[in-house]
Amino acid sequence: MTADELKKMISEKLPEGLVVPRHDERGHWYHVPSLGKTFPSMTGKLQILKDPSLKNYAVNENNKYIFEHFPEITEDNLMDHLDKAKSVAEVKRDTAGDFGTEMHDIRQRYFQDWISEGKRPTKTLFEYIPEVMSSDPRAISCVRALDRFLLETLYVPIGCEILLYSDRHEVGGTLDDVGLMHRVLRRGYSNCNHDYIFGTRNINCYLCPHKLSANPKFILLDLKTSNQFKDHYWLQVLGYYMMFSTLTGIHPKGLFILKLSKEDGTYKLEKIKRHIILTKYVTSFFRTCVGLDVIKSLRFNQGKKMGRPLIFKKDAV
Repeated sequence: MTADELKKMISEKLPEGLVVPRHDERGHWYHVPSLGKTFPSMTGKLQILKDPSLKNYAVNENNKYIFEHFPEITEDNLMDHLDKAKSVAEVKRDTAGDFGTEMHDIRQRYFQDWISEGKRPTKTLFEYIPEVMSSDPRAISCVRALDRFLLETLYVPIGCEILLYSDRHEVGGTLDDVGLMHRVLRRGYSNCNHDYIFGTRNINCYLCPHKLSANPKFILLDLKTSNQFKDHYWLQVLGYYMMFSTLTGIHPKGLFILKLSKEDGTYKLEKIKRHIILTKYVTSFFRTCVGLDVIKSLRFNQGKKMGRPLIFKKDAV
């Protein structure tokens, strides 16, 4: 299908108002008016998977704070410094989360203009960086990385920030992107501003050995700005794939995680292999989540003290 055909089919299957986000201080929620139901988010369900790296990160950040402030610590301010050491990792994680949200917003504004106009915006991607972030090296690096990805794969966005749900698995979520992407057959020079020659079988850069397949594939893309890939990212993307395919009847030919570097303007593209087979494990994960919710409901108000406390009196001498 062409880009226009895909856009039309997705808009028909996922009309505006089909899913309504209802986020609050407890987390992210997705309401489906036609069903009269509200579902927790995919990312919220993934919280049950304990990431050992998070615990190690918190311990390391706490220790780092103590070593850095050791000369200042006295008997009088010891407890204050211990409290600050406990919170330093959480503050850094929140800051990183805020930055990730900002980068998603930059990409969303750019892609939405691209989708609505039917062509790549005349404004550069860098012009979409808000004024408050214009001097942030992390933002500049991530935008450079995203711009490089678009150039090297000739990616064309079809849908962005797509609200999804699954009644069967009782979950909702926001899919980052779906679009058309050419497969890189041979990677060229990283500093080359590719000038392409379009052939019937391949697309070749005129200036370097960079080569792409001529026919783009419809893919599902998840954007990350974290420092490393994590195993549960696969579950998240597979969950989006299952919801999107069920609701639209369209099956993306590839699932990818795009990680933008906050340091050197590069990107990494990780393909989720054997995604059809892996969906059965995601189904099992959803069933486990439902089972845990049932257990929580059954345990509600359990564990209260029963009977009167025993009072032991000293034996008379």
